[in-house]
Amino acid sequence: MMTFYKNVTLRAGLLGSVLILSACGGGGGSSPASPPPPPPPPPVSQDTVFDDKAATARFLSQATFGADEDDIENAMAVTSSDWIRAEFDRSPSLFLPYVQDFSARDERDFLKDQSPTFAFWENSIKGEDQLRQRVAYALSQIFVISHGPSSSQLSQYQRTVGHYQDILVNGSFGNFRDLLEDVTYSPAMGVWLTYKSNRPADSETGRVPDENYAREVMQLFTIGVNELNPDGTLKLGTDGDPIETYNNEDVTGLAKVFTGLALKGDRFNANLGSSRIPDDARYSPMITYDRFHSTAEKTFLGTIIPANTGAETSIDTALDTLFNHPNVGPFIGRQMIQRLVMSNPSPAYVERVATVFDTGRYTLPDETSIGTGERGDMKPFIAAILFDPEARDQDGAEDGKIKEPVLRFTHFARAFDIGPMNPEKLYTLWDTTDSLGQSPYKSPSVFNFYRPGYIPPGSQSGQAGMTVPEMQITHTSSVAGYANFITYFAFGYQRYANEPEVQSAMRPDYSEELPLASDPAAMVTHLSEKLLAGDISGVLRARIEAITNDIPLTDANNPDYDGREFRVAMAVTLMMTSPEYIVQK
Repeated sequence: MMTFYKNVTLRAGLLGSVLILSACGGGGGSSPASPPPPPPPPPVSQDTVFDDKAATARFLSQATFGADEDDIENAMAVTSSDWIRAEFDRSPSLFLPYVQDFSARDERDFLKDQSPTFAFWENSIKGEDQLRQRVAYALSQIFVISHGPSSSQLSQYQRTVGHYQDILVNGSFGNFRDLLEDVTYSPAMGVWLTYKSNRPADSETGRVPDENYAREVMQLFTIGVNELNPDGTLKLGTDGDPIETYNNEDVTGLAKVFTGLALKGDRFNANLGSSRIPDDARYSPMITYDRFHSTAEKTFLGTIIPANTGAETSIDTALDTLFNHPNVGPFIGRQMIQRLVMSNPSPAYVERVATVFDTGRYTLPDETSIGTGERGDMKPFIAAILFDPEARDQDGAEDGKIKEPVLRFTHFARAFDIGPMNPEKLYTLWDTTDSLGQSPYKSPSVFNFYRPGYIPPGSQSGQAGMTVPEMQITHTSSVAGYANFITYFAFGYQRYANEPEVQSAMRPDYSEELPLASDPAAMVTHLSEKLLAGDISGVLRARIEAITNDIPLTDANNPDYDGREFRVAMAVTLMMTSPEYIVQK
């Protein structure tokens, strides 16, 4: 199949190379009672988010790993406010139980090591708690750890990774302060950023505390490198330059805080592979060892922790200081908007979301309020991101984002009820870094596969100074890799494998599409509703109809040939590699 490329321009200049293709009653007293006044009419709900199919599909593309037609119909049967409340109440689909179960039934180490990836595909595609899973995935691109080749120790300890994945799943609807603490105490982050078994300074040997986590917890996880206004724009000093949030002295002071943390047990220097720690130390929070914690005074970000303060108190004080910094709302808010809704949110959008982060309250479209009123409450924060006028504005839909390759595949899998799952049977899903340009929880560095501030050079969006993070992995290799990847699954090429379990693994269900294959126009209409919520251009429609119409339905020389399936697979591939699909509006 020939593929070619063109530039896609989003409104305001987003340009990227993508593949074409009581009432109170009563009275009293001695006089006759007056009839009670009629009850006031119920308030008119402003919850119109799910009033039409296109708007509903667009909302679900931001809030889930991809909606099929049943998801859209079920959402339209309720209000969006009821939908999100129900999502908040769903039980979480966890990773660690899957990883433990997989390890118990398959003794092959090379497969056990990949089980966190298999768990991701299972939960993202089949999990009922779609909003929670999507938020956890977004958080994983901020609070980055990796069990890919760049972290050889984590790659061998799947339960440590599964435990970390569950921190993000459980923290998605909790409080950001608790999430920050759970991340800090996690063995995965302790290993990844090398502060596990971190010791205090020693003047005799010249040893100083490891500074990795102290730097990244500020730079990436909470406040960023420059002071921000509430709308996420840079604060400028009297010299007109940005104001740094911290300096090297702050890093040095904070590094002292993160000394004395190590794996559960009584062996401070133990690594994940040690035989001298409890087995569950690999998937339990780290503990503090005060005898290995710095007794020096710790000064950072205007906070002073007195000398001889214990490890737990020092860490609590440090995390409180970071959490209460005014940068956190706009810094984290902007990134979560990028991961869920749009690449380049306006300052006004960021400020509205940051305000909800600060206040812990949000009014849903049906005019009911959610939230505990505590700073960092994630539920109103997520609701504010999804229900913001800019997120829901149909006229501004071109301000969207490049749909990252992982989300394209999960949508395909959900739209066509792919199954049986068995991702371990397909090597192509073990690590998709080469084929898709990204692989869940396998980033090459703590900076994720792309930076939130990435401005693509040589593009209209770059000229306009717009951020388009996903464009950092949109290049010749990843574009072609995605086309090949989705072609493999759309055409069900695993059927040609020798093993029956591989032949059936993660095959699409085209039972709704096959009866339409003899009528390309009807088939394209159906697929556009399934994949594009009916929003397909005449140009794309005509091209797909023409190409599929040229595919014969039968072959006299090959009785096993099924032209209907070939037509459906071709139409799916063409539609899912088109810019109209790849750009999430």
